[in-house]
Amino acid sequence: MGPLSSQIGPRISRALNRAASRQILRGELGTQTTSADLAVSARDYCQGARVVIASCREPYQHVHSEGGIRVVRSPGGLASALDSVARATGATWVAQASGDADRDVVDAAGRVTVPPGDERYTLQRLWIDSAEREAEFRRFTNGCLWPLCHVVYVRPHFDA
Repeated sequence: MGPLSSQIGPRISRALNRAASRQILRGELGTQTTSADLAVSARDYCQGARVVIASCREPYQHVHSEGGIRVVRSPGGLASALDSVARATGATWVAQASGDADRDVVDAAGRVTVPPGDERYTLQRLWIDSAEREAEFRRFTNGCLWPLCHVVYVRPHFDA
């Protein structure tokens, strides 16, 4: 991770705080920050840095239906929030494929542009077999990431 990439999170946070402060100064206290506000702030404070979002769930799934392939948006709050950031920054979102038609819509490298009809960023899909996924989820996500992010009281020690 380069020096600029370690500064992106704090820059986005400062950008959002400054956008909120500008709204307060303009007397717009009762309005919400818009996607346009987010896009301007992200461009200003990311200084053109490439934004990559990694998650286990993808923001959009492609599924087979009677009428052909249908797009289903992930319902979670985190996916919705990060979708706004990805749209504003033109990010690359890396996630495990989960829709039964996901392979049918990607390019040779496993990529598809989203959201449908207003393509603003790239979704890079990964295909992980279910046994490997389950083992990794139990071992790494539940055994390392969750405790590290939620309940760590002492510096963790990781063995390869």
